[in-house]
Amino acid sequence: MKKLLFTLFVLILMLCAAAIAEEAQAPALLLEEPEVFTPEWFMGDNPEPVPGEPCLSFTVNTYTEDGENDRGPVTFMMWEVYAYETAGLPFTLTCMDTYGYFWEEDDRYEYESFNGSVIWYDYEGETPHWETAGRMPVQFCRGYGYVFYGTDADGNELSFRLWVDLSSFME
Repeated sequence: MKKLLFTLFVLILMLCAAAIAEEAQAPALLLEEPEVFTPEWFMGDNPEPVPGEPCLSFTVNTYTEDGENDRGPVTFMMWEVYAYETAGLPFTLTCMDTYGYFWEEDDRYEYESFNGSVIWYDYEGETPHWETAGRMPVQFCRGYGYVFYGTDADGNELSFRLWVDLSSFME
């Protein structure tokens, strides 16, 4: 009986060791998120691409456009964000969080979260991409931080960050 218990104990230890080793080799696919989101965090680099995992790259266009709001004529700062999966692997966008920073020396922000269905998904030639855009009157806005959340073909969660610098539009 002691031999049987000892054998079972050894087998359990071997299984636990194998599970720990497998977990240690799994890549960290989610960004390490701070307790408080700051513009500096959004300006940081995304993790290095992991071979065999999706990777997002971004293109941002900023410009101004004249228009009107409830106060009359106004110049709007406009931005468009294009996110491209660049590793040629399946990626499902599930959520996009935005953080708008409006004060020069303050890290307070306006927060909104969008599920993946409200973010435009288009094909441009052979390259599928996601699009989102923003618009507000030219004012004292420092910029917008974005976190894009999604999953790969195996259901692993991934996240990517982006900073849209709007400080050149500040008055």
